[in-house]
Amino acid sequence: MNKLSSTILLLVALFLSSCGGSKDASQNEQGPNNGNRRSGPPSVEQIFEMDTDGDNLLSREEVKGRMANDFDRIDTNSDGYLTKEEVKNAPRPERKSRGPKQ
Repeated sequence: MNKLSSTILLLVALFLSSCGGSKDASQNEQGPNNGNRRSGPPSVEQIFEMDTDGDNLLSREEVKGRMANDFDRIDTNSDGYLTKEEVKNAPRPERKSRGPKQ
C-alpha cells in the first residue's frame, strides 16, 4: 500500500470515528430522545443503582445529584439511610419553568 492510500484510509477512519460511526446497535435504539434525556423521573429501582455496597439502603455518600440536596427531607426516620419505601414516598422536586409556551 502506498503512502497516499494509507493517508486516505487514516482520514476516512478519523472521519468515521468523529461521526460516531463506532456506536453499537444498542446505543442507536434508545428511543425518541436518542438517550440524551430521560422521558420521566427515574424509577426506585433505577435510583437504587447508586447502592454501591448492595445493602438495599442508600447512604448519604452513595446518593448523587439533586437527590443529595434533599437527603434529609427524604430520610423521614432520620437514620442516615434511605430505604426504597422512603424513596418511593419522597416528595417530587418542582420542575423549573421553561418560560411561556409559544
